[in-house]
Amino acid sequence: MANVKRFRTSKALRTAAEEYFNSISRTVEVKESVPTGNLDDKGHMIMKEQAVVNDRGEVIRAREYLIPPTVVGLCLHLGIHRSTWARWCDHQA
Repeated sequence: MANVKRFRTSKALRTAAEEYFNSISRTVEVKESVPTGNLDDKGHMIMKEQAVVNDRGEVIRAREYLIPPTVVGLCLHLGIHRSTWARWCDHQA
């Protein structure tokens, strides 16, 4: 029987790879400690957490990986062998 391609288009492969990365990560707001201008009873500056914004005033968000991404993990998620991934990457060179 002929080998049936699992991903018929590059978009399908990209979507499946994004699903892998989304399954092991989360997106969080970047925060920083800023002084309130007040002191506690020991004379230390009281700090508060504040969202970091860019020059356009948009809140900065960052992706945190709860599990480090790996090629092997990606291959397992895609249901392919590591050698298949290596063969696909050879076409990019």
